[in-house]
Amino acid sequence: MEVLPTTLQESQQEISQTQMAKMEKTTVRRFKYEDTRLARENFHQHDFLYGYDLKSAYHHIEIVELHREYLGFAWEIDGANRYFVFHFLPFGLATAGYIFTKVLREVVKYIRSKGTQMIMFLDDGLGGGKDFES
Repeated sequence: MEVLPTTLQESQQEISQTQMAKMEKTTVRRFKYEDTRLARENFHQHDFLYGYDLKSAYHHIEIVELHREYLGFAWEIDGANRYFVFHFLPFGLATAGYIFTKVLREVVKYIRSKGTQMIMFLDDGLGGGKDFES
């Protein structure tokens, strides 16, 4: 997990009422993942297929510094609270799947524009073509 400790001033250590209100208003957008139906439409019998998994995929998306203050937590270590913030997209964030899918969708569009068949489901994918070379 890419969590980096940070030094916060005493005034920054408590979440303000304003910050809480902003977090409560976070909109979780509905979106569609690519699915097996798309695979059936794009791949055919005798196609050459391969599967892949992007390692630590969420951690490739950096959180802009302005938004990091909303992605922090405190952990008691040796009797004192230590404060941590995520610098990269964390698992468990309500909007993480949406954000990751939207970012990767542009990469997938580019690869498809070069003639490669592929589908993505979060950090897992399936690709292939009519022959081994494609």
